[in-house]
Amino acid sequence: MLTEHDLQRINEQSIGNMENLEEEQKCGCFFCGKIFSSEEITQYIDDEEGDTAVCPFCKTDSVIGESCGFEISEELLKEMHDHWF
Repeated sequence: MLTEHDLQRINEQSIGNMENLEEEQKCGCFFCGKIFSSEEITQYIDDEEGDTAVCPFCKTDSVIGESCGFEISEELLKEMHDHWF
């Protein structure tokens, strides 16, 4: 189980993350739970913090990549979803 600090830190990686996701890596959406390659991301939204990835499946801006420092897994995405949604 992640700490509150970890959950906050991972969530921060879902905002303004275009630059972090430029290199191919495993990604996941903590809204819909899909796991995919960063190469599948085709849409970004302009956010105050920079360009933010949009999930290619559910079109939600809840995408995190391995660059967040945690392994992208179903368990991680479920824990993030349960906390933030």
